[in-house]
Amino acid sequence: MTFSLSLFSFSFAQFEEWVRRFLASPRALAAAKARMTEDMMGEEMDAQPRVVLVCDGQLPLRQCFHPEACNKNVDVPNYYYSFFDLRKEFAKAYGSEDINCVSDMLNATTDHIGK
Repeated sequence: MTFSLSLFSFSFAQFEEWVRRFLASPRALAAAKARMTEDMMGEEMDAQPRVVLVCDGQLPLRQCFHPEACNKNVDVPNYYYSFFDLRKEFAKAYGSEDINCVSDMLNATTDHIGK
């Protein structure tokens, strides 16, 4: 049995299907409407759910995912080009440079709250 899709393409397609189903869910639509009503800038916002990627460091997306998608000719949605680097945001908020993983972040916040 041979597969016409690579494992990368197959995994990507599965994730995109999950995103499509999630975005159509009542929960996602309600969150989008709440976000629209909480808009502080007063600008009209689209009451459509949106996808925001959060990653632990940017290397997996920039050095692995994007080159692999390009090599496999996989078109990726725009939200893959804009993401929040959790490690970077954590370092800005807590001023900590010794963070190597999510559990380090959790431990640092526990230490910070305990003080």
